[in-house]
Amino acid sequence: MKLFRELAIQLKPLLLRCARNRAREIVGDVEEQIHSFVIKFWVEEIQEETGHVVWRGHITHVSSNEQSYIKELDRIRVFIAPFLKK
Repeated sequence: MKLFRELAIQLKPLLLRCARNRAREIVGDVEEQIHSFVIKFWVEEIQEETGHVVWRGHITHVSSNEQSYIKELDRIRVFIAPFLKK
């Protein structure tokens, strides 16, 4: 029993280190699948006769800092789609 206890004491730091490394690997895998985007919109123009509002904006992928100017809402989907395929 004493031998088992001594072995456990000696292995504890190694096992903890392995567990921490594995936890980092798991978190790293998950973080690679997470993408953050910042989307900003503003009113570019208002047509007073019709009341039509033209919105403009830009979208930024946070980790790569890649940006795209937006004139249509569908551009958001087009911009984000390639990041989800990686």
